[in-house]
Amino acid sequence: MDGFLEKKWQGTGTFTFSKRYDAGTHTYHLIIVNQEGQEFRVPAVGEHSFNVLVTEGVAGPPTLRITPFEIVVEYEGKSYRAFYAENITAPDTPPNPNENRTAFYMWVYTKRNWYVLDSNNQVVEDEDIYVKIATAAQTAFEVLTKNPDYLRERARLFSDVRNLGTSLTLLKTLGKELAKLIPMVALGSATPSSVSIERFGSIVKFTSLVKKARPITNVDLFITSAAWKYLTDAEAALLEASELAEPVYKELMSDSSRPKAHVKYSEMLELYELTKKEGEGFAGMMMLYQLHEGGIRNYIGSVIEAIVESVDPSGLSAVASMIQESTEVRKFFDHMCAWEAEQHIKDDAFELGARSFAKAAREYAEAVKRGDSGGVVTVREGKIVSFETASGVKIKGEIQNRKIVLIVDSNTPKGKTIMVDLDSRSLPITKIEEVTVVFDGEKIEMADSLADVLNPNDDEKPEYFLLWGSKGAQVLISIPSFSAHTIEIIHTPSTYTKTTTSYIPTTITTTTTLPTATVTNRVAELIALLAVTVALLLLGINQVLTVVLRRVKW
Repeated sequence: MDGFLEKKWQGTGTFTFSKRYDAGTHTYHLIIVNQEGQEFRVPAVGEHSFNVLVTEGVAGPPTLRITPFEIVVEYEGKSYRAFYAENITAPDTPPNPNENRTAFYMWVYTKRNWYVLDSNNQVVEDEDIYVKIATAAQTAFEVLTKNPDYLRERARLFSDVRNLGTSLTLLKTLGKELAKLIPMVALGSATPSSVSIERFGSIVKFTSLVKKARPITNVDLFITSAAWKYLTDAEAALLEASELAEPVYKELMSDSSRPKAHVKYSEMLELYELTKKEGEGFAGMMMLYQLHEGGIRNYIGSVIEAIVESVDPSGLSAVASMIQESTEVRKFFDHMCAWEAEQHIKDDAFELGARSFAKAAREYAEAVKRGDSGGVVTVREGKIVSFETASGVKIKGEIQNRKIVLIVDSNTPKGKTIMVDLDSRSLPITKIEEVTVVFDGEKIEMADSLADVLNPNDDEKPEYFLLWGSKGAQVLISIPSFSAHTIEIIHTPSTYTKTTTSYIPTTITTTTTLPTATVTNRVAELIALLAVTVALLLLGINQVLTVVLRRVKW
């Protein structure tokens, strides 16, 4: 074969090959054929003789030991083979990472890396393609350590910690409400023998003595919300990652003597991004732990402070009796805690909505490339500031008292999707239910997904999709076919308020009198009893957190 010298080897070992030097400028390669009949070409290095390492029939350059660990990567319609390789010329002992971190990582990626061949068994020399294939191969390789069971276990851990964080927040809410009630009962605003459940709720609603209790601060709410978001994201990401990792892991483990897996570059890139979310989960755990350390003691401590300030211990006895002996009072506290938790969830969902904007922008850009985009209408501070339209599409419009009216027309019959980009001052949307979209006088339904609304020709009916966050919203409307169409985006603000002290559960309507409580005047004994109770409560929570944190292998 002109330009090539042929030699066949089988087995494992180091072989020396001497090539005959001919006049002229020939490019010589070695052709290695393994036991399975597969052919590999290794470029000659320009020497008269050189060594080639052959491991299980796979040959590599003189400086590399090629292992039998193989990942087949599908990328842009082509198949690439990546072999885990070790550089035998690199030192066996790595540099101290504490002294020179750069040198350490250089050693890691020099000592062990991936030897990549294309579909013709030629060494991949294109740097961009090599990096992509090596990244996909390394991600698949790490499935052996971060296997599906590991990922699912981490997801369960983050779920458990998030639920524990919810309990801690509700405990603070209960402590806050107790702190409000104790001075009221002590000062005679309510007594166990006369107060009704209805009156009990009214006291919580209208009292001016709540200033004696420390309120939950915005910082506290922010930290809790952020921690929940991290834990929620990490749980969802790792569960999704476990599904991607499952087939890779099963294939790698099917033959331990010659581990091999077939993967797609796009899926491995997604797996890589998903597994990075594990770090966010740990961050959320630590945030909740710090919140517990600095917060729970303060809020339950406010109960003790309220007792000390009231002097008269009958207040605590009255409240304790109410909670212990009245089902309705316990229900009241359950409602208060549950309602505040509901607001946390709504706030969390509101913030999580912002994550969709980046994805929406990417998918909308793809729609533009396909020609499905009709244009973008930008609204700022209650005014339409720009119309950006595709070729052949005309849009005009105006804003009328919480309603945006658009007239859209096109000289092409193909369906289009238009986007209305709003800031928070134009339409301060906080719920999906606040937005109604009317198309040619008829209310239309929301699309099943963003991808659905970006495909205006899929089901021949107009649809809309809403994305919103703290800085604004985007409303996407699909128009399946064209003549002149009128589109109205109507905003109906919600009427609820977020102040917990203004909420009285509808179930608290009875006027049943509570039983008389036994009152003691031994202030010191009472405070000591409460302190012991609080200490036990805190100890219990702290032990749970400690156990949870110890489950993590840092």
